[in-house]
Order: sequence, then structure tokens, then C-alpha cells
Amino acid sequence: MIKKHNFNKERTKFGKICKYSWIGFNILFFLYLIYFVLKIINGFINGSYVSNGEIDSSLGIGVMISVVFFIVTFLIGNFVLGIMTFLTRPKK
Repeated sequence: MIKKHNFNKERTKFGKICKYSWIGFNILFFLYLIYFVLKIINGFINGSYVSNGEIDSSLGIGVMISVVFFIVTFLIGNFVLGIMTFLTRPKK
């Protein structure tokens, strides 16, 4: 005879908070990435990054610092929230 099991395959409230905060974190960083790229493109179009006919060298340094900060923050946040989401998944 086959036993019928009723498994509860839903996440707990904390698991749902972890999952949706991870999704929200990724959406937020994607929107920030779009904003950052548009801001840099807008600076080139307006000519605010140009001084004496050449592109300002501090722009490259500032952009690289911003990109490294963005990538490090994104990776750390995704790692922590991803592990929390993985550990709170529904069990069998």
C-alpha cells in the first residue's frame, strides 16, 4: 500500500523575507547600474568631463573606484543573501 504524504513545500516567513530581499537587492543594483551608465554617458554628451579639449584624467580614476566598489558590494551582498536564501529553501 502506498502512503500518501502531505509535504509542506512553502518557505517560512523568514525564508520569504530572505528570498524577496535577495530579489530586491538584485533589482536595486541593476537599476543603479543603469543609472550609473546613463550618468557617465550624460557627462560625455554635455562635455562636463572635458577640460582643455581632453578628457579629464580624474574621471578614469573615479569611475574605476566606483566600479570596484559596486562590484565588491554586489558580490558580497549576493553571496550573503544567496546563502541565506539557499539555506531557507523548503525541505522535502
